Amino acid sequence: MLFEGYALYILNKILSVSTSTVPPLPPTISQCPSGQPCEIKVDKDDTNYTVTCTATGSRPAVTLILYQDNKKLDVDPQHRKNPDDPSTYDTILEIPVNLQTDKDEFVITCEAVGHHSLPDSDKTAQQVLKIQRSQNDPTMSKRKDG
Repeated sequence: MLFEGYALYILNKILSVSTSTVPPLPPTISQCPSGQPCEIKVDKDDTNYTVTCTATGSRPAVTLILYQDNKKLDVDPQHRKNPDDPSTYDTILEIPVNLQTDKDEFVITCEAVGHHSLPDSDKTAQQVLKIQRSQNDPTMSKRKDG
């Protein structure tokens, strides 16, 4: 009888852990430190630069929405078990930023939605990406050659 009571106690603990809601850590944009412009050096022929947004440690998995210059991007997130706590999930979005434009600055915003326990102040990460293109000026190489 004692064993059955203990087994029931353990089962209830397992069920309560696996069904409780756990908010994610605030989303992050991985390429650069948060809160300051991010300078990215690219070759003049590069057409895309991949930006990664991550929210970790939630139960259930959080939904992430990614914006480029306030335009919502259609991206399918990856959900995977958190390696540090397999009862929670990490959500990852990877998006290629189109570099085939004259713009040298982009604002990337990552928003976590669907978790009521996540405070509003922790729902959004924003990063300014400043693109530095290589300066392979053909007129400069002509001057060097002749």
